[in-house]
Amino acid sequence: MTKLHQLNLEQLKEELQKQIVATSGKRRALIARLTKALANENKNPDEFEFDDQNVESNAVVDVGANTKLILRTISSEIKQQSTKIEQQSTEIKQTRNLIDAKIKQTREQFDTQIEQQSAAIDVKIKQRLRELREQFDSKVEQQLAVINAKMEEITSKIEQKSFQKVMGLDQKLSCEMTKKVIIIKFKIYQIIKNV
Repeated sequence: MTKLHQLNLEQLKEELQKQIVATSGKRRALIARLTKALANENKNPDEFEFDDQNVESNAVVDVGANTKLILRTISSEIKQQSTKIEQQSTEIKQTRNLIDAKIKQTREQFDTQIEQQSAAIDVKIKQRLRELREQFDSKVEQQLAVINAKMEEITSKIEQKSFQKVMGLDQKLSCEMTKKVIIIKFKIYQIIKNV
């Protein structure tokens, strides 16, 4: 059995390998690392006794084999995780592509609907404008008919009044003419009589 301070450089490195701690550096750094490793295992570094060289070599071989097994296991897990990450990345890309395609399709549908609705609105607007124009034209024709009827009525009344006035004037004129003719005839008769 050997104490910590009695271990040579090779033995220190072997013990550090057992603890899975770095084995590079000078003797003082190796002792410090091994002291810390023993303390972490709740062992007193000053009192702890190490086995003989043969036992230690077997332990190193076992630790080396265990380390290789652990490294293989870790490597395998890393590869599995890497494969999972790649699969998830591929799935995410596929999902993203599906989402992008769906967004594009939705935009195209939305644009088509807008165009259709816009065309339908244009048709409705034109139809409503035609209806309003027809209503306007109909009202204008009705009002023109009323105006024309009133104009004809007024014209008729004016013509009747004018005719009545003309007739009245004609009668007056006729009476006046008749009176004047009679007066002239009377004067001629008097002139003839006096002559």
